Formats: sequence, C-alpha cells, structure tokens
Amino acid sequence: MQIHNIHAAKTHFSQLVDAAAGGETIIIAKAGVPVAKLVPITPQAPRDARGCDIQRRCFGRSGC
Repeated sequence: MQIHNIHAAKTHFSQLVDAAAGGETIIIAKAGVPVAKLVPITPQAPRDARGCDIQRRCFGRSGC
C-alpha cells in the first residue's frame, strides 16, 4: 500500500492509476489524513440485457 499527498497524487496520477491497475492500493492523504483510496477494479462476469451472467446457463428458465 502506498500513501501519497494530494499534490503528489495529482502530479503522478497516471503512474498511480497504473500501480492500482497492477493490483496495488493507493491511499491519498490531505494534511496527513487519508481521504481517498485508489484500488483496482476486479473484473466482473459479462452480463446479458436482463443482467444475467452470460457464462451461467439458464436452460429455458425465465430468470437466471
């Protein structure tokens, strides 16, 4: 976990986003107090128009 002040986060934002995309958690602090967290997004299963998991098979049921 990395901790950066707002000025450093603003200056190095793209590098911090790359680090988060690589699995790292970034804490952004203001005056030494944590105020935000930059975390990686976990991939979600693809969904169809009804919101059902595409990889899950429904086999004729009306709801998944």
